[in-house]
Amino acid sequence: MVYLHTQIEIAAPPGKVREVLLDFSQMPSWLNGGPGIRNVQVKDPAKTGTAIEAGDVLITHIDKTMFEPVVLVNDSSELKWRGSIPYIFTGDHSFQFKKSETNEGGTTFVNEENFLGALSFLMLQWVMGASAKKSFEALNGDLKRRVEGLVEEGK
Repeated sequence: MVYLHTQIEIAAPPGKVREVLLDFSQMPSWLNGGPGIRNVQVKDPAKTGTAIEAGDVLITHIDKTMFEPVVLVNDSSELKWRGSIPYIFTGDHSFQFKKSETNEGGTTFVNEENFLGALSFLMLQWVMGASAKKSFEALNGDLKRRVEGLVEEGK
């Protein structure tokens, strides 16, 4: 198993951070083209990001690769999905929205993934892990700028 973990402090309540992240239709407008996630859609066009449930399928574009992870958890504190090539490579990706212990009224946003399977070693720091971590950090920074910008605008 390989575990990648990133987090960032965002000056907005957890509910606001979650609302922005799960508004998948707006995601391309605030992602700055760094490595990693480019776009997320709910496979069922009748559902929105905030309405997805365990078992729902997403369509996720990461760099030039498209995959269809299955939602494991979607509640007020976490969105978690699993992307998998069974027995070869599985990634459980988690976005967590925690009340900040250092920034009153703010959020500690956690972006992490556990990799399992025969090829999970590829996500070690010295193979592909460093670039994956950079992509997590890029999303974190983009999300922070978007959420804090909306708060400044009073939205």
